[in-house]
Amino acid sequence: MHPEPADIAALDDDLHPAAEARRLRAHLADCQECRQVQQELQLLRQELAQMAAPEMPPDVAARIDAALAAEAATTPVGGRRFRALVSRETGRWPRLALAAVGTVVALGLGTIVVQGLNLGGTGATDESATEAAADGAEDPLEHQVRELLAEADVPQYADILESGEAGALAEESDRESGVPVPETTEAAEPGGNDSFGAASAPIPSCVESAIGRTEDPLAVEPDRYEGNDAYLVLLPHSVDPLRVDAYVVDADCVSASPPVEGEVLAKESYPLDR
Repeated sequence: MHPEPADIAALDDDLHPAAEARRLRAHLADCQECRQVQQELQLLRQELAQMAAPEMPPDVAARIDAALAAEAATTPVGGRRFRALVSRETGRWPRLALAAVGTVVALGLGTIVVQGLNLGGTGATDESATEAAADGAEDPLEHQVRELLAEADVPQYADILESGEAGALAEESDRESGVPVPETTEAAEPGGNDSFGAASAPIPSCVESAIGRTEDPLAVEPDRYEGNDAYLVLLPHSVDPLRVDAYVVDADCVSASPPVEGEVLAKESYPLDR
């Protein structure tokens, strides 16, 4: 039975007990194939030793030193001896696995660490770039909400946008505000209203039940959401009069038999002054 390449490599590093080392040397003396593996490992060791290691940035080196110091502070005194015994007694690697691991460590690990920790800037810079990209991304639902608000007859919200005075509105009830609302909660077919003057569109009872709010909606529109027929319902924000709550409810409940409560597909809150 041939020894594993890891055992042959460990022999060159004098990591085996004396009895095991004698057994391996006796085997190598009689086995040409294992001697060839030993020569290949020695050649690989020489080539790796001649390669210039990539320069490590100072901040990365400082982080590694700090991690090693923290580990040393928590490691028991006998930890090193325990690890040495384990390394001698465990692990039978596949053929030439040690060579592959050595290559990865020498060529790849340092580069990966450097790129992961210091890729062209600091973590704060990367976070800022991510936030900037997120801010610049268009929210399709927000776009629909703003179009619906712009074309719905909601005069008190238009006054807020012009004057920014929200105190009076915050003290008024929804009924006192004069928001035009539907007279009925009977079902309306999705897609039946092509205009955005949708504050007069009735809100189906299953949609209203799914939302769970009793105040009159600012606007209601049958629409499409992620490929589904749905209702877009706008309601006053429960706290901030300068915001609006948007609910998207699946329209399948309108034609369901027996009647079922609708499913809320999305709920968001948007400022009015953007």
